[in-house]
Amino acid sequence: MKNLILIIQLSIAVSISAQKLEIKGKIIDDENKPLPFSHISTKKNIGTISNSEGEFALVIPDPSSNDSIIISYVGYKKLKISLNSLKRNSLNIFKLEQEIITLNEVVVRPFYAESLIDSILKYRLVNYTTSAFQTTSFYREIGMLDSSYLGFDEGVFKILNPGYDKSTEKILLKLEKGRKLKKIGDKEVNNPFNETIKGIPFALLENDIAHSPWFFDKKFRKKHDFKIVGNTIVDNDEAYIVAFDQKENLKEAMYNGKIVISKNTYAIISFDLRLSPKGIKYAKPDIPAIERPFLRLLGFTAKKLSEGLTLRYYKINGNWFLYYIKISTLHYVKIRSKKIEGNLLLQAEMLNSKFEGANYSEFKKEDLVTKKFSLQENNIKYDNDFWDEYNFIKPDSELIKIGTKLIKE
Repeated sequence: MKNLILIIQLSIAVSISAQKLEIKGKIIDDENKPLPFSHISTKKNIGTISNSEGEFALVIPDPSSNDSIIISYVGYKKLKISLNSLKRNSLNIFKLEQEIITLNEVVVRPFYAESLIDSILKYRLVNYTTSAFQTTSFYREIGMLDSSYLGFDEGVFKILNPGYDKSTEKILLKLEKGRKLKKIGDKEVNNPFNETIKGIPFALLENDIAHSPWFFDKKFRKKHDFKIVGNTIVDNDEAYIVAFDQKENLKEAMYNGKIVISKNTYAIISFDLRLSPKGIKYAKPDIPAIERPFLRLLGFTAKKLSEGLTLRYYKINGNWFLYYIKISTLHYVKIRSKKIEGNLLLQAEMLNSKFEGANYSEFKKEDLVTKKFSLQENNIKYDNDFWDEYNFIKPDSELIKIGTKLIKE
């Protein structure tokens, strides 16, 4: 098979001071489509990840003439480029060669994909630490009605995870700081619903399928077909790509997507899920059933259009940790009494960094947030220096842009 070529278009803006080098770029493929979540890092473990538009920004403190950036993308060979070879204030184009791995015929049989899922569960507590640990986590939630912002909130949490074998124990969250934006670019933030959604940070963490493997429950799995569709390389680790979709003729809204699974350890490297087109017509809105008749009397109607979950895991000292998660839902809504109609997007994402041993003394009961917590209800003023040294992360860029540097701190 002819090797496919990935073209990385790095539109680079470089500013140099005595202390730092700033690189901004965009990563695309040979069809000019953006490549989200590509890794860009240095030998000193400073780096970032491209956002959903393939864009990234990387600040390198005290750059060395011997340093390099390393670009990697799932399914392609790593590319290492010397900082000295980068053209300043001009376009840099790099090519990554795709990793082509041929699987033996036996591993593409349908039953083998199911056995891989069994192996994920079998080795889950070997791959994911059973010791308590804590992270510094960067959080963002967005609400939009068509192109209008209903809310845009950001926060930094300290999170204590009791360990991946303790799915019934509480994960502790403490808010370090937060901000509520009033304006995004030239768009005002205005919520005509006068309602807030509570407990979204907890909802994110509850979808960590390595901690609470709800998707791999046998009853749930029976509603889906699984198939190995190829192999790839992730950070020198060979991995299987497993695709799944809901079964035919199932009159229920289930999912399709892909799982990337380490061939050596059976750890989940990435997981992407969305509502399957096969069952989308059966999807129910995210409104408690008991409330629906009452809301209809008030002229409120809603129809779920899509739902998505993105998970990314990172290996540190032999253990895998969740470092990025995003959930999103899209509903068509109509409120006759308020003359509101359009597509309502709710999206939340979290980037976990600074993985370290748990210090329970930092998590005093009076400082913990509860499942009734909402950033929208806090009187937090906009702080232009909210992200401190990461202020190149703007409100209109993906949170994951902060990237690898934070993961490795």
